Amino acid sequence: MQHLIVRGSVIGAALLWLVPSCSSDEFQPSNSAKGGAAGAGTGGGAGTSSGGADGGLGGSSGAATGGASSGGFAGIGGASGNGGLGGSEGGVDAGPSCVGAQDCGDTSKFICDPATHTCSAFQCSDTKACLGGQICVHQDPQLTQGACYTKCKIPEFPCPSGQTCIAAGSDDGTGFCIDAGSTKVGDPCTNIPNGLAFTDITKSDCEAGAICLDTCLETCDFWALTPDCPTDFGCGPFVCLPSAFGDSAQLGDPCAAPNPLCAYDGSKFQGKCDPVGGACLKACRANIVGDCPTGQSCNTDGICQ
Repeated sequence: MQHLIVRGSVIGAALLWLVPSCSSDEFQPSNSAKGGAAGAGTGGGAGTSSGGADGGLGGSSGAATGGASSGGFAGIGGASGNGGLGGSEGGVDAGPSCVGAQDCGDTSKFICDPATHTCSAFQCSDTKACLGGQICVHQDPQLTQGACYTKCKIPEFPCPSGQTCIAAGSDDGTGFCIDAGSTKVGDPCTNIPNGLAFTDITKSDCEAGAICLDTCLETCDFWALTPDCPTDFGCGPFVCLPSAFGDSAQLGDPCAAPNPLCAYDGSKFQGKCDPVGGACLKACRANIVGDCPTGQSCNTDGICQ
């Protein structure tokens, strides 16, 4: 199973399958007011807007009344066809809008769909795969379930236009795409990705090609011979960081203090501080023999030993 490591949190990246959107008994918002107008089914008329009966999904053939509890999917279901999701006259919409799972109430049950920015049931887990070309991201790093995002890999597989690849901390550049913002590289930002004291994980303040770590920082190809980062910045890994960010130790030297990166060579941080022995050791990728010196191999921490 593949995992994407982001500053200490593990984002499960098994190929996981997409589950249906939530049903009337899956989303339990705290606001318990009765719902309002129901959405029209395909080919059917709109439901009533009185907000009387508890709402649900419209029937697939003929008129049908939904059976959700108070605060569930609002309104009486539309006439024939696939029933639309209800409105929210005094209640909560089915699939409320969100920017992160924290907007959906109980993060142990719901995720924020990165494609629609609406609350949904879990789409994947460590044992249920997303569709091809997607990656499962644990929006709550304490869980094994998550949401399906478009998969990316720096530099081979970029994100679609208007999105940016979050691969900070990944050993091989594999990451996930989120909506980009308009904040320029070098300017302050607030939307920090998962595992980095995030405020949400479906969009970024920063423009495409940058991620937010308090400041918008450029992404980079860590495994390039000379990654393209600004002067006094080093690639480490897959985001350009200030040269002073890492430990001053060079390869083989003891690190002065707990710090994930070391051995800055003017373009990137070549090593990581061993969490066990404390020495600065060469960074590597699993299954890439040439990354490590003769007689060494890449361990699970992504360092040569």
